[in-house]
Amino acid sequence: MPKKAPKITVNAEYVLDLRNRLSSAVYAEDTAALQQTVPANEFKQLLEAAVANLAQEPTLVEVSVKEGVRVVVVGDTHGQFLDVLQM
Repeated sequence: MPKKAPKITVNAEYVLDLRNRLSSAVYAEDTAALQQTVPANEFKQLLEAAVANLAQEPTLVEVSVKEGVRVVVVGDTHGQFLDVLQM
């Protein structure tokens, strides 16, 4: 019987760890390492957590910005992982 994957907890610590794992593999340009960075069972749990969290969010958010504060709105980041890491 296959070993059951440990349940992940998606929190700030997990996200930072995942970012570090992904960026290390991307910057090393190691395709094999990148493919193994997030095991399938972890990826599935991550997607399920994202869907659950996003389903609770409104589709439009109004924000107030103090004068002199700059806001950057980012859309479609398909394939631009390294750019996202620089934000």
